[in-house]
Amino acid sequence: MGDSNWPQVTLIVFLLVCVFLGTTPVLNTALQFLVLPLHSVRNHYRRAAPYFPNVAVIVPAWNEALVIGASIDRLLTLGYPAERLRIYVVDDASTDDTPVVVLDKAAEHPGRVVHLRRDVGARVKRTRSTMASPVCSRNRGRKRSSSWMLT
Repeated sequence: MGDSNWPQVTLIVFLLVCVFLGTTPVLNTALQFLVLPLHSVRNHYRRAAPYFPNVAVIVPAWNEALVIGASIDRLLTLGYPAERLRIYVVDDASTDDTPVVVLDKAAEHPGRVVHLRRDVGARVKRTRSTMASPVCSRNRGRKRSSSWMLT
C-alpha cells in the first residue's frame, strides 16, 4: 500500500514546493513595501546640499528679432541659480534686428546672456552642405562654452 502512493506523494510535495517558491516574490515585495517607510528615518537627504552644475543654453538664431527677446526672458526666469545659468545666442548673420535685441538683453543681464555673431551665415547659399546652419551655430556656441554643461 505504501509503495503505490509514492508517485502521488512525490507529486504533492513537488507542487507544494512550487507554490511556496511562487509566493516568495510576492512576500518579498510586501516586505519591501513594509520596510520602505523606515528609510525616511535614516536617510541622508536632509544633510545633502543641492547641486546645481553650470549650464549653458545655446540658442541658434537667424532673423528671430520678433521672438528672441521673449525666448531669452523665458530662459532667464527658469528656477535655476542665476550664477549657474548662461545663455549663448549664436546669431547666424541675421538681416533683421536680432543682433540689436540680443545685445540689449546682454546689456540687461551682463555675463548671463552672451551674443555670438557669425558674419557670414550658412543660409546665404542654399546647398546641401550649408543647410545645417543651426548645427554650425550650436557647434560655435559649444566651443565658446567649454566648461559648462550644454543644453
